[in-house]
Amino acid sequence: PQSIILSKEHTDLAREVAAKGMVLLKNKNNVLPVAKSKKIAVVGRYADKINTGDHGSSNVFSPYTVTPYEGIKNRFGEKNVTVYNGCDTSKAKEAVAESEYIVVCVGSDWLQEGEFLVNLGNVKKKPKGSGGDRADLRIPEEDVTLIKALSTLGKKLIVNIMGGSAYVIKDWIDLADSVIMSFYSGLEGGNALVDMISGDVNPAGKLPFTIAQNDSDYPDFLRIADKTREIDYGYYHGYTLFDKKNI
Repeated sequence: PQSIILSKEHTDLAREVAAKGMVLLKNKNNVLPVAKSKKIAVVGRYADKINTGDHGSSNVFSPYTVTPYEGIKNRFGEKNVTVYNGCDTSKAKEAVAESEYIVVCVGSDWLQEGEFLVNLGNVKKKPKGSGGDRADLRIPEEDVTLIKALSTLGKKLIVNIMGGSAYVIKDWIDLADSVIMSFYSGLEGGNALVDMISGDVNPAGKLPFTIAQNDSDYPDFLRIADKTREIDYGYYHGYTLFDKKNI
C-alpha cells in the first residue's frame, strides 16, 4: 500500500542493496577504511549532484537522493568535510587544501547514458534534454585532468566512478590509492558509499562485465566513420576472449 512507500524498512534495503552492489577495484596499502576523525574533501562533477541514471522510461522520481557529499558529511561531520562540485582544478585544489583524503566523483550521467540515442554519444553536439549511448569507453577528459591534478598533492586519493557500464581506466588508475565503482546507486547512494569508505560494509560486489586494458581489446562493433551497426562474434567473447589474448 501507499503508506509503506519510503518506510524505514524500504530505505534501509535501498541502502543495503546500493552498498552491496559497489565494487572495490583498488585499495592500495589499505587506504580504506577511513577513520571517522579524518578530514575529507569531496570533489568532481558528481560530488554533490543527484546522479541516478536515465531520465527516460527507467527514471524513478524519488522524493530525496543522498549525494556522495551528503553521505560523507552525515558520517564524518560538516566540520571535517569540504566540497567542490565541478572539474576546475584550481578550485578543486582550494577545496582539498586542509583535507587528508580526497573523494573525487567521476563517470557518466543521463546525458551520456540516457535513453535517446543521438550523435553517437557526443555530448557537445546533443540538443538540450537528450541522452544517448557513450561513444567513448573512457571517463570525460575533464575528469581525468582533475584526477591527475589531485594526485600530485600528496593526499590519499579515492576515485568514485558513477555510471552504468565498463570504463577503460588504465590511463589513471595508478594515480589513485583507491577506486570504487558505485554505478547508479539510487536514493541512498551517498550513505551507501560512506558505509563502504568508513568500513561499516565490506566491499563484496562483483563486476557484471570485464574491464579491458584498452579500447582496442573490445570488438570494433561501432565504427564512427561508417556507422557499422552489427558485428559477428566468434566463439570467444568477453572475459574468455581477453583470456585467449592474454589481456
